[in-house]
Amino acid sequence: MKTAIVIGTLGFIGFSLTKRLLDEGYQVVGIDICADGSDLIKEQKLSEIVRNSQFYFVNKRIEDVHLPEVADTVDAIYDCMYEQDVQDENVCEKISVGKSTLQKIMKFCAEQHSKFVYLSSFEVFKENVNLHGGDPFLIKEPRNAIGQLKLDLEQEIETFSSSNEGFTYFILRLPTIYGPWQPPSMTFQQLIEGNTAPTLDPIQEDAIFIDDLIEILINIDQFHSLENKATVVYSNKKDQWQKAFRLLINDIKSDSSLVGEDRYVEAVKINQDPYNTLSEYIKTSIETGLLQQKNHYQHLERLRKLGLL
Repeated sequence: MKTAIVIGTLGFIGFSLTKRLLDEGYQVVGIDICADGSDLIKEQKLSEIVRNSQFYFVNKRIEDVHLPEVADTVDAIYDCMYEQDVQDENVCEKISVGKSTLQKIMKFCAEQHSKFVYLSSFEVFKENVNLHGGDPFLIKEPRNAIGQLKLDLEQEIETFSSSNEGFTYFILRLPTIYGPWQPPSMTFQQLIEGNTAPTLDPIQEDAIFIDDLIEILINIDQFHSLENKATVVYSNKKDQWQKAFRLLINDIKSDSSLVGEDRYVEAVKINQDPYNTLSEYIKTSIETGLLQQKNHYQHLERLRKLGLL
């Protein structure tokens, strides 16, 4: 039986990945913090998977975990952490802690001969990056503090790999990911909840449904050309983020009880890339994906009304 460690197992991407790995027959060690009564969403997620006999939950921050104590053998470690409280004032501290934690994870991976999958972000680039491969991807200009953190940690992985033969990693730079359990800080979820003037995501170049990303992560072994490099993940379709935004805004306007200001979001020019090896896994239409996200939110609202969440 294969074993995977998912860091951030109760987060947006980490939770969906954990469920899929369990469905695929993996033994999964999930690492995250879930303090009693402090986060009902995390508690709900944990209740959905904790009864699976192949799931072992470690209720600690990754920097406090001694990995050999939680898994004897590991086939893959997925780092799905995304820290939202990164600011210009604390980014240097976050980078220092992140590098120290990464060193621990990578050394364990090297000892286990397991692959390491690190989820990075379009935020390592300046805004409106041209999604067509080539030189623009070599010019890394972080658009915010999170982008600076991600970029520095990417470089830490690359440096470690250069001096540790046999260490295998995948760095995936992600656009906006949407779907069930999308955090309420993100634009699509705010619109679904009826917010007529949402804050806008820092990434508007593209949008990918969560299940399609999970399909890529599950099949990452098939992409040998992506080993030991950073890869941009994108849909190869035009204006996906803007299309979703317009659809959700129109939904709000169709409800006469919600009258909000007009919001215009400029489309980003994207050239199709015939060499995008991941696009075949990105199959979910914006309409289908948003419907699933809406239905999931309505389900959670019913649980809240019943006092179950």
